Amino acid sequence: METEDEWQERVDQICADAREGLETAIARSIENIRYDDFIAEYDHLTEEKFTYPDDQVFEVLAEIEEEAQETIDNENDQNPEKLDSWEARSETALFRKKRARTLQKLLRDRKYFEEHSDQSDTQFIKQGLENESGRRAIKTAMKEIKKRRAGAGMMNISVCGAIPPYNHLIGGKLVGMALTGPKVIDAYREKYNDTVSKIASSMKGEPVVKSEDIVFYDTTGLFEVGSAQYDRIRVPADSGQIEYEELGYTQGYGSIQFGPKTRKRLSQVTEFKEGRKVVRGRFGEGIAPRMRKIRRGLQNCGLDGDLLKHESRRVVYGVDLAENAKAYLRGETDEPSYYWTFDDIEAKQQSIYDHWKERWASKRIQKPEILDRIAEFDRDEFILSSEIEFAQRQLSDFIVENN
Repeated sequence: METEDEWQERVDQICADAREGLETAIARSIENIRYDDFIAEYDHLTEEKFTYPDDQVFEVLAEIEEEAQETIDNENDQNPEKLDSWEARSETALFRKKRARTLQKLLRDRKYFEEHSDQSDTQFIKQGLENESGRRAIKTAMKEIKKRRAGAGMMNISVCGAIPPYNHLIGGKLVGMALTGPKVIDAYREKYNDTVSKIASSMKGEPVVKSEDIVFYDTTGLFEVGSAQYDRIRVPADSGQIEYEELGYTQGYGSIQFGPKTRKRLSQVTEFKEGRKVVRGRFGEGIAPRMRKIRRGLQNCGLDGDLLKHESRRVVYGVDLAENAKAYLRGETDEPSYYWTFDDIEAKQQSIYDHWKERWASKRIQKPEILDRIAEFDRDEFILSSEIEFAQRQLSDFIVENN
């Protein structure tokens, strides 16, 4: 039990860390958006105006955004992916719109932070969450942190398991455990080291390299109730224990219930009603183009977007790979404190395999029925078909619809 003073001290520290992370995110994001071309085009815009923006700055940025959107709507815009330089990509209608829109939000909400700079950290966070402009500023900063950290610092491991006959030895747990090891973390870092971010570079007009540290995994079970694969996974590490923690449930949204012909018809409805392809699947347009096409098509048919809710919820698991994973993802620190040290990666990765053998495999191989299943496994029976079109990537692509 902590005393009231200890509790208040902890709250004050949490608020101080949060405020610093939020302010840093706003400032860093503004620094990483190009606007020199806007200054060259509009007499009212200057470096000083971007430091101390007045109402006209926001009006000009809104005008730039509107003109860029009009170019996109008329399909007169260039595809950024076909351009060779980051500067040229930043000047396309898509990224002029993105830059102008994002700058409006960042400059507006930086002003909120500046106007409340005299407040204590705890007072700033508390009052900020209690009023609309404060919540808006905090939300903007959190979105910028998410852009910078979630893309590289988090990874989904849904495709994670063991095929027969290894599933009889609970090989899925071995895969789940192995992914938490230092060899995988180091391989991720090595693979993405010095990788240039396409979106961030197109926003800045020059190469931008983001952090390559992975600190968190998320995954889902097959069903709503538990998971034989992820439950009870505990991996002893150098400075603690790594676990798969049950976080909650998916909302049950998706596109599996829409077959390929239905999706095609919905896209055609949108194109007919709006006179253009609203979702073209181009680089930089946004995530989940399939879901956006379906949602837009449903709207144009006068149908509720709730039809995307298939109600098949799944349990969600999270895995912290670092002691300060959440603080790192919130932008409160730039250095992850991993549960593993990286001085002898091979030996430490092997220790995970040894732990799996002792904890799980050793017990399974003592059961005659398990050994019988492994011995009876026939690879040819496991192969589904030589005629499946494996170029299809979604389960819904295999749905056969009645005409």
